[in-house]
Amino acid sequence: MTDPLRARYEEFLADFDPSPQNYGDDYNTPPDFETWVIDQEEESE
Repeated sequence: MTDPLRARYEEFLADFDPSPQNYGDDYNTPPDFETWVIDQEEESE
């Protein structure tokens, strides 16, 4: 993919908050790069 897109993904990961879920037993995990790109494309439509 493009470098600017990869840089934006790295910024997203840096700001990602893995907040506890289910009373602290589970934590959110960030989407992988490909999933994140698809989400970005859908949001821009």
